[in-house]
Amino acid sequence: MIAPKDVQMQSASVMGRIMTNFAGPMNNFILGILLFIFLAFMQGGSPIANTNQIGLVQKNSLAEKAGLKAKDYIQSVNGVKINNWNELLAAFHEHWDEKVTLKVKRVDQTFSLKLPLKTKTYKNEKFRTVIGISRPMDHSLVGGVILGGFKEAWSTSVEILKALANLLTGFNLNRLSGPVGIFQMSKRASQAGLLPVIYLMAMLSMNLGFANLFPIPALDGGKIVLNVIEGIRGKPISHEKEGIITLVGVVFMLLLMIAVTWNDILNFFMK
Repeated sequence: MIAPKDVQMQSASVMGRIMTNFAGPMNNFILGILLFIFLAFMQGGSPIANTNQIGLVQKNSLAEKAGLKAKDYIQSVNGVKINNWNELLAAFHEHWDEKVTLKVKRVDQTFSLKLPLKTKTYKNEKFRTVIGISRPMDHSLVGGVILGGFKEAWSTSVEILKALANLLTGFNLNRLSGPVGIFQMSKRASQAGLLPVIYLMAMLSMNLGFANLFPIPALDGGKIVLNVIEGIRGKPISHEKEGIITLVGVVFMLLLMIAVTWNDILNFFMK
C-alpha cells in the first residue's frame, strides 16, 4: 500500500528532510551519552581532571613505594609546575624510564620525593609499569554522574574528530576497524568485565554517529549534502542522478568494508 503523497518523504520541506536524515546519527549520540552516564553511575561518579591531587594509591605500586599517599598534591615534576592531570601525565610520558623528582604537598607540609618511572621488557617489547595513582572522583549525582557522562561524551567526540582529521590527512587502513576488529575489541572488553563492555558500546555508538555523518552518498551525511544542494538550487536533483550518486556511494562503501575486513583478518592471523 502506497502512502498518500503529502506524507511521503519527498513531500517534506528541505529542513524537515535534513532533520530526518540527522535523526539517525543523533540517536547514536544520545545512546552514547546515556551509556557514559550509566558508566559514571556504575563507577560511583566521574574522575576530576582539573586537579593535581591524587585520589587513590594502589598497594605495592611504584607510587606507594616512593611514598605517595591519597589526597597528596603533586605540584611539580622535575621543577615543571603541574596544575592538572593532563599536565601530570604529559610530564610522566616525557621522562619515562627515568627517576623524576616530585614536589608534593600533604596537608600543611611540602616536600620532595623520587619516583622511578620504570619499563619492563616482555618478548623483546618494552612496557610501562603502572605507576599506581588515580584521579579523585566526583561522587555527586549531577556533577559526578550526569555532567560526568556528558563530559566523557564530549572528550570522546573531540578525540574521534581528531582521529578522523588524521585519517583524512594520512589515510591508512590500520586506522580503521571492521567486523573482525570490533570482534577482537569486544572479546578483550568482555574478558575485562562489565564496565569495559559498556565503555566500548558507548565508544562504538559515538563513532557510528560521526561515521554516518560522512558526506558519502548512501550514508545520512550524503543525504544531508543532497538536501543542502536542493535547498541552494531551489529544486531537487532528478531521481536518475540521485540514484546514480547513491549507487556510487554504495559501491564505495562495499569496497571499503571489504578492504578493511581483509586488513583486519591479515592483522589477526599475523599476530
